[in-house]
Amino acid sequence: MKRTFIYSVVALMALGGTVSAGVSVKGAIASYEVGQERSSQSFDFSRVKAMEKRLPMELLDYPMVNKALIGAEDSASKEKAFAEKGAVGSGSTKLGKTLPLTQIESDPQISPQEFGNPVNGISLPYTTSRVDMYRSAFSRKYPYRAAGQLFFKEGDDSYVCSASLIKRGLLVTAAHCVADYGEQEFYSGWQFVPARKGKSAPYGIWKGKDAIILTKYYKGAPDECISGVVCKDDVAVIVLEPKNGKYPGDTVGWFGYGINGYSHVKKRLAQITQLGYPVSHDRGQLMQRNDSIGLKGNAKYKFNTLIGSRMTGGSSGGPWVVNFGQRARLSGTTFGHAAASNIVVGVTSWGYTDSKYKIQGAAPFTRGNIKKLVDYACKKYPDACRK
Repeated sequence: MKRTFIYSVVALMALGGTVSAGVSVKGAIASYEVGQERSSQSFDFSRVKAMEKRLPMELLDYPMVNKALIGAEDSASKEKAFAEKGAVGSGSTKLGKTLPLTQIESDPQISPQEFGNPVNGISLPYTTSRVDMYRSAFSRKYPYRAAGQLFFKEGDDSYVCSASLIKRGLLVTAAHCVADYGEQEFYSGWQFVPARKGKSAPYGIWKGKDAIILTKYYKGAPDECISGVVCKDDVAVIVLEPKNGKYPGDTVGWFGYGINGYSHVKKRLAQITQLGYPVSHDRGQLMQRNDSIGLKGNAKYKFNTLIGSRMTGGSSGGPWVVNFGQRARLSGTTFGHAAASNIVVGVTSWGYTDSKYKIQGAAPFTRGNIKKLVDYACKKYPDACRK
């Protein structure tokens, strides 16, 4: 049987049309500023179905995976790693809204998965579980609440991914949650729900104003991706519309972000915490947390980082975080090297369609992708990046 890869993206019910107006391609950056007619459209959050985009395994076979992982190079770049810190936020829920519970159409590709088989001998340990246990609401606590669910539209369909804040009004997600690789067309109508829990959108619903990716992803540069799936720069930022001068980060806080292998051992190994909303888990209505060893592949693997994970469609764009959680007050010891807390170093990009293989990948954060996108967005929308 032919094995394949799949984007971690999930389709929602139909709305929308072709996007063209508002697109700007200048040098290394491609962006789409959402028009008022798109921004004002509403969503039906009540039904979802899986959308599959696969890579035939003969184009990315197990021997190459094994060689890429075992022979991983220390770094895709000689530049020094660094991170920008995040912020906690006030935690106010006065903008809370109610969402309908989701009905999911049956699809074997998104059936719940458990226990990971090794890929040609490679197995990455992981633990996947709910953030909110029993009646708790940990998802409303920082740093969890800086992550959330991202809805958007393409043509006659709508979709859901995951995303997180890295500035008070700036999201980071996967580029394939913003545009299809090489198609030179953006999706539209992005709406972000921080810390969604069941019917509750405790911090409101925030509309996307401007989506920004690299031009080489937008145009489909030949060395950018393997069949549009495993990519160097599957990274995007979305500027959100403020409400009465306020952004969601003022309330929920935001993560920092790090580049060039921040908090990785020799820029190759790290402990990664992944957050997201896979629809195979609790119907995509509860935030999930995954903890795993992260291992960076070599140039033949586009320097993607791989983790063990049970997450599936809908988790795309969710943050991969190092040094996750709230710090203890220390005595008799010190914090370690590259110890800034809650630093995003990648976002969920792809995984196997075969449910036996519990591995997902993420493009590395570098000065040439995330830093360039953030700098562009913050220059254009300085208030969205103000601390």
